[in-house]
Amino acid sequence: MKKAWTLAELTVAIILVVLISAFAVHIFKPNTQKSRIFAYAMLKNMNKGNSAVMEKYGDVALEEEEGATEDWYCTHFSDMVAVDGRVECDKKSNKDVVNMKFSNGITLQGMANEWKTPYEGAEYSMKNVVIDINGESGPNKVWIDRFPIRVLKGKKYTGLVRIVDCSDDMVYNTSDEKLTLTDETGKSPYCRQGFKADGANVTAGISKKSNVVTYDVYRAVSSEAGSKAILVASNIPAMEADCQAYGGDGEYNAKVCALNNYKIAYRCATSKFCDTCQDVDPKSICPVDPDNNDVQTTGEKCKDVAALYNNSDCQCFTLLHKPSTAMTILLDHIIGEISM
Repeated sequence: MKKAWTLAELTVAIILVVLISAFAVHIFKPNTQKSRIFAYAMLKNMNKGNSAVMEKYGDVALEEEEGATEDWYCTHFSDMVAVDGRVECDKKSNKDVVNMKFSNGITLQGMANEWKTPYEGAEYSMKNVVIDINGESGPNKVWIDRFPIRVLKGKKYTGLVRIVDCSDDMVYNTSDEKLTLTDETGKSPYCRQGFKADGANVTAGISKKSNVVTYDVYRAVSSEAGSKAILVASNIPAMEADCQAYGGDGEYNAKVCALNNYKIAYRCATSKFCDTCQDVDPKSICPVDPDNNDVQTTGEKCKDVAALYNNSDCQCFTLLHKPSTAMTILLDHIIGEISM
């Protein structure tokens, strides 16, 4: 039986303790890189619980039972995770009520908030939630220890979990117009917490240019079951990743992709995308020819590219990007995961 540590083991242990302690001391100072790490951990946790809910209950978990006094989504989510203490899912509870608290100190608020429809005729609705990485402890500021997120339901959106950009909380309507959300249409009530009431300091918490939350694009090597996936693009904004992977057939349609100058990744080109990409107004979203970055392909050239780089006609998919930093290794020591 081993009775003592070697000098090398002791040195490594001391270094780890110092790193964790130093990081913990400065944990709540505004910093884009730290926000990136925490946001990744929060979305990973929420997606983990949300996936379990959808797998067990399906779309019904996000529906409303007529006359029910408790929110179904809130109660179903609490059934799938290890909650430390009482669960509060009463529909009458206000947005500041803590619905769930976990053993690692994380709390969830807003799980019993009503679903909001962002605009008339929208195919989806949204529920605003905030994750606090240390519960009631301070500083309780957005993008420092409190992270607003949004759960979506309705058709292809059902089950999606999205981070809220407090500096530009918007959606696109069915006419592809950019709409800034209001309180009535689903603006997050948690964006103002920790900042001035007029929202003047919200931009300091997160900026689109900071790319705090990013995604990776992958594609299967072949159509065979169990095929490995290749990395197509890494560390890019959510909309760009969606447009590259799904060619306007994902969360964002082709026109929105074109308006933002996002194209299909050439290794994600499929025959379906090639039949429609050249018809998008005002700009084509066809993949750029990898042999000449200045040449935008037509539908026919798109098919040539697809045959060369994606001959199995496999569709790409997106995954949350994991921050590439040594501090990510310490996440489990500081935040941990929501236990299932």
